[in-house]
Amino acid sequence: MDQLAALQTTEREAHLREWLVRECAAVLGHPQDTQLDPQIGFFDLGMDSLMAVQLKKRLEQVLDIHISTTVIFDHPNIDALAAKLLDGIGLSPQKVPIPATNDRNAGHASFSGSDDDALRFIADKYEALS
Repeated sequence: MDQLAALQTTEREAHLREWLVRECAAVLGHPQDTQLDPQIGFFDLGMDSLMAVQLKKRLEQVLDIHISTTVIFDHPNIDALAAKLLDGIGLSPQKVPIPATNDRNAGHASFSGSDDDALRFIADKYEALS
């Protein structure tokens, strides 16, 4: 996840998509360098419900987040899952903190997002000070 956060916003989804292709290939029993089409549905690629649970567990372990048991069904291809995961870990373009640019707020960070995003932003700043 730190690698994703360090990337430019425009690169995050592509990086996550490439990683998901490798993870899906592994769950499907394909060699790691197998190139899966990220727009083809998981079940069209040959994934069954047990493999979907295995993929969910792998994602939770690596990303260190809780993922709904229905995420593979609700976001049925690699592209859709990548967008959902970026949103879930707070790295989608709409949720990434944006530095302030006006002089009045110079030296202070600002953000755009929901109240939960604000609380996460404050908690991260607090942890950084500790």
